[in-house]
Amino acid sequence: METQRPAEIASDGEPRERLRGLPWWWVPVAVVATCAVWAGGLYAFGDRLTEPEIRYRVTENLCDQFEAPALAGMVGGLTVPTPQPGGRHSALDWAQCGRNGGNSREGAGLSLSAVVELHKKTDPEAEFEAGSRYGRMYGAPDGHWKAVPGLGEQAFVGTPGTSDDQLMLRVRDGGAVFAFNVSLHRMTSDDPDVLAKIRPRPGREDLTAALIEDARALMSALRKD
Repeated sequence: METQRPAEIASDGEPRERLRGLPWWWVPVAVVATCAVWAGGLYAFGDRLTEPEIRYRVTENLCDQFEAPALAGMVGGLTVPTPQPGGRHSALDWAQCGRNGGNSREGAGLSLSAVVELHKKTDPEAEFEAGSRYGRMYGAPDGHWKAVPGLGEQAFVGTPGTSDDQLMLRVRDGGAVFAFNVSLHRMTSDDPDVLAKIRPRPGREDLTAALIEDARALMSALRKD
């Protein structure tokens, strides 16, 4: 029986004319190319599952490290909060802190929160650009995020919705994700003496600079030696 060369073999009903004329090495090359694509996809998938580098730690009371002095100076100080629970899991450790500051006598009111997540099993990079669940909760559209260079591996600052009363900052560095939220409260009074003591409302640029400064301080405090 005559042995056919690969170029003469037609599969799945493919006419021989479609394959006639191809060099005999076409079939093995096609197989190698397919395997290369598959291997590349497997490598990328495996890289996604590689445990990310953890350069930070979380503590039982994050507020011990997150005093936010830059923001505190804008509103005449921040409250000393009670410890807030965090969590420990084989895949994720996290901690949180919330502070308030300012009143009708000292200036614009401010609420501040910080959340730190340590992703120990999967790299959070792929999801980071899509925004955090905190951003989605407050309805921050993609167009309102701006990159912050030089802060972690990746950082974005944005204003949820259309209001200037809120400011959010997200930072990713290795397996750590930091999320900060600042809410300003408009202070009013019918008493002229009280109004005279209210500090000017912080501008957006000054507020952003202060939040970034406090974020750097927290990251430095939680950085592993």
